[in-house]
Amino acid sequence: MKAYEILLDSPRAAYGIWRIADTGMGDFLSSNKYFDEILRELKLSLREVLESFTALPPEGGRVSLQLDHYIGTAYHTSDREILVKFDNPQELDLERDYFAGDLIFEMDQNLVFKKALYLSEESLLMSEDKFLEKRVDEVLGEDLYAIFKDALGKSIEFGTSQKVTYQLWMGDQIRDFEARIFTKNPQDRVVVVVKDITEARDINKRYEESLIELDKFFSLSLDLMGVASAEGTILKVNHAWEEIFGYRQEEIIGRSIFELIHPEDLEKLEDFFESKPLKTYHFLNRIRDARGDYHTLEWQSAVSEGKIFALARDMTHHLETEEKLKSSEENFRTFFESVADLIFVASPEGKVLFVNESVVDKLGYSLEDIYGMHILDLHDPLDREEAEEIFADMFKGARDVCPLPLMKKNGDHLPVETRVWFGKWNNEQCIFGISKDISKEQESLQMFNKIFDSNPVLMAISEAESGKFINVNNIFVNKLGYTRSEIMGETALKLNLFSNPGDRETMAARLRDQGYFANHAMEVRTKQGETLVGLFSGEIIKTGGQEYFLTVMVDKTLEAITEKKLEKQSKIKNVLMRIATDYINMPLDKLSDAIRDSLKMMGEFVEVDRAYIFDYDYKKMTTSNTYEWCARDIEPEIDNLQGIPMEAVSNWVDQHVRGKYIYYPVVDKMDDSDKTKEILQSQGIKSVLTVPMMLDGHCLGFVGFDSVVDYKIYSHEDIGLLKLYAQMLVNVLNRQKQEQLIINSLEEKAVLMKEIHHRVKNNLQVISSLMFLQASYTEDATAKRVLKNSENRIKTMALLHEKIYQSNDLGRLNFKNYVESINYKLVDYYQEGLTKTVLKTDVEDISLNLDKSILAGLVINELVTNALQHAFKGRKEGEISVTAKEQEGIISLVIADNGTGISDDLKDKKTTTLGFQLVENLVSQLKGTLEIVKVGGSRFTIRFPKE
Repeated sequence: MKAYEILLDSPRAAYGIWRIADTGMGDFLSSNKYFDEILRELKLSLREVLESFTALPPEGGRVSLQLDHYIGTAYHTSDREILVKFDNPQELDLERDYFAGDLIFEMDQNLVFKKALYLSEESLLMSEDKFLEKRVDEVLGEDLYAIFKDALGKSIEFGTSQKVTYQLWMGDQIRDFEARIFTKNPQDRVVVVVKDITEARDINKRYEESLIELDKFFSLSLDLMGVASAEGTILKVNHAWEEIFGYRQEEIIGRSIFELIHPEDLEKLEDFFESKPLKTYHFLNRIRDARGDYHTLEWQSAVSEGKIFALARDMTHHLETEEKLKSSEENFRTFFESVADLIFVASPEGKVLFVNESVVDKLGYSLEDIYGMHILDLHDPLDREEAEEIFADMFKGARDVCPLPLMKKNGDHLPVETRVWFGKWNNEQCIFGISKDISKEQESLQMFNKIFDSNPVLMAISEAESGKFINVNNIFVNKLGYTRSEIMGETALKLNLFSNPGDRETMAARLRDQGYFANHAMEVRTKQGETLVGLFSGEIIKTGGQEYFLTVMVDKTLEAITEKKLEKQSKIKNVLMRIATDYINMPLDKLSDAIRDSLKMMGEFVEVDRAYIFDYDYKKMTTSNTYEWCARDIEPEIDNLQGIPMEAVSNWVDQHVRGKYIYYPVVDKMDDSDKTKEILQSQGIKSVLTVPMMLDGHCLGFVGFDSVVDYKIYSHEDIGLLKLYAQMLVNVLNRQKQEQLIINSLEEKAVLMKEIHHRVKNNLQVISSLMFLQASYTEDATAKRVLKNSENRIKTMALLHEKIYQSNDLGRLNFKNYVESINYKLVDYYQEGLTKTVLKTDVEDISLNLDKSILAGLVINELVTNALQHAFKGRKEGEISVTAKEQEGIISLVIADNGTGISDDLKDKKTTTLGFQLVENLVSQLKGTLEIVKVGGSRFTIRFPKE
């Protein structure tokens, strides 16, 4: 079957076929029914149709003509045949021929190209020899071959044409094609109609994209957009309707626009719909939102293709703003005239255009005087050149304020701070100026300066950014020893004022974060290098548009020194009491270890590298190192210092036997004639202190302290401490010696025990003397009282050992006699002022062991002392009673007074005073109980087991 036979079976297109003869037209071959219908409609014969073409198409070409509303095309095939095809343009969109295309190919069932039914280089884009007698895959590739083969199978199966779309590189671009494949049965030839759809695809794509873009603009517009029918029915709206009016699109589409219009605006809108103006129509009306409120809209509307297209902007806020603007302008005028600051408006050249009433009132000019003046004329003639420079800097942003005063009409000066800026006045460029009257601020500043300079605490003002001092008060200069010229313009870091350089930055950071800080302890250095301790406070102050730090230091140096002395004295007391406590009941076989431990405690306390003891042997005339303690990484010397001839250290021996200590702060500066210099240098000693150990005017040896790593400076308090320590060692060493002698004879046991208690008493008296010595160095009343109380406690313990020394029974004590002695000494010691205190004692003959006696004695000491010091303040007389009874092995000890009574905190045991803590601790050691009653004074009842 030939291809044109298939074409003749086309369901819609009209086809006719002619044979071309050598001469003339040739013979008509065939046509389909649609072609015949067209001929009848046009009332033309076949030949007339063919003759209607101006010329026959050349081989492989085509020509076109139009008959009435039909478009005809004649194709010259390769079989010397003419194919004529008619299309009806009015039916193209709906009834386009399935086989209408740019190329028609005939293939066999193997998809081998056999013929091109109409062929031209323009339509084919390749020559005949490149595809005829070749299979599709050889020409178009294997992928298209598979697609064509699948379409051919479906055409055979269903008896219909199959559409295939594909892309090919043609020249330098990709083009899109649509192919229709058709065959009547598996034995027939295959017809393939190909159409280039590239341009159609691009046009369609651009059309779709333009619709999408328009829809995006429609949806994204912040203004209201809508389309309505000619009758006013809403057809389409954008999202702005939902955002502004609160209507969802589905709620508003289909409604009449007249339902939403304010009744007063309906007539105007009805006129628009009736007139349907051809040009853009502009109007205002009000539309109700979903909440029932009305919005004023400004519309632009136009009619096209029977529809009304409208764009609107919500003018409600704009109209409200205009009303507010009118009101604000009136308010601004009122404010402008009522403000207390001086306000100027001047031309860019400086000519005064406007001023407020404050300018007239404060400078004394009339409006006629001031209008037309140059703004610089308001300054003193002597200041005008400087003012011009300052204003120039202000316009450049280099300065914020002009501090120069304004000159009144009478020649007086008005202190002001002036700021200027560019702006517009009546839509013209101008200069605005505002001058703040700082007369009161200057008066306050003068008062501040007086307070600042006469303040007894150190005060300074520095720039927040740079830290440079701009002002300090008199005490600041006097305390730190600098002149004002040395301080002004410098920073604390450059002057090295802070002992810790980071303190200033810490202080500045707190000020920036919090705006102030208070009572921060820091140390500063004077010009002479002395250290002052102060409590710093500070805050940020602002003036002239600048930020400054105001810092205040309360000098706490004397308090710090006193506190350090008290702290050191407390440490001295603790060290000596610990050593004394260790020595009191120390067994003889452990005494040597205790001495070494005491050397370690004292060495660490005075911060030296080596502490030691030397004995003098006057028979052998030698001296030997008997005990030694060394700090970490310090080499011991004890083995190298045995049996040294006294002659080698004769100058030391001479001083020691006379009871004098030896102190060399710098060993290298010792006189070369001193025989000990070489010995000390050989051991790398930088500083040395030796204290003689004296017993009844006889020197037993000395205690020494070496500084190897660094030089050591000893205070008088340090040396006094070490003297007491040396005396304690004398007692200990003598005790060691005496105990060793007594132990050798059982008969002398009692003597030994008495001697021990005697020595213990001596040690406690040494500590008591130390307390007295410490009190003499203290000016603080509280510290004196604490030391006095501590001294009396030690005396109470010493009294116990004295009673034991005097007793025939060294294991027990007559408690009655002990209590009476305590009370007698307390009244004698604490009887002060005009108050006469009577102390009554009612104690049974009770025999207590030493531990119970000293604990109970200390309880009596604390409570009676407290009553003597506090119970009778403001009274002329008072009474204290001490009662002790024994019943069934339980001792009841009652201390009572008829004074003012104890505080509720003490009664409820909420207090934390040292005395009360000590009483509680002592009662606990007695394994007893404490009861406190506040009736007609105070009564303390302590019950504890006798054994």
